Amino acid sequence: MYKHRMLRMLKDYGDIKRMQPVLSQQIENTKWQLEKRGDRVTSSGMSRSQALVEMEKTYNANSEYLKDMDCRLALLSDREMTVIHHFYIERTWDYIEILNEKLGVERSQIYRIKDRAMTKLCRGYFGVR
Repeated sequence: MYKHRMLRMLKDYGDIKRMQPVLSQQIENTKWQLEKRGDRVTSSGMSRSQALVEMEKTYNANSEYLKDMDCRLALLSDREMTVIHHFYIERTWDYIEILNEKLGVERSQIYRIKDRAMTKLCRGYFGVR
């Protein structure tokens, strides 16, 4: 159960990490629109100032989540981090071949490294195996 939760958290981590720069740009654009065009109701039904507050709350919550996950990921060795990164954070269709080439180990060893890393992450985050 904890490993499934950690898997979801790692996928979220990758998505949030990719989206933070986009959200930051949206915040800047909204600030500019507020300054130049005033506080009008947007298509979402919120005023620009309300939308800005919500975007900033989301950005700050995401930043805290990223910091927390970065601390947890620091528990891993470079090899384990590489495997976790390719398995869950930025998975591509040929991730096993990429890992095989990068690490120079067989597929079964890659899966053992992944399992060991997931165990470390679950222990570090949830305090369980």
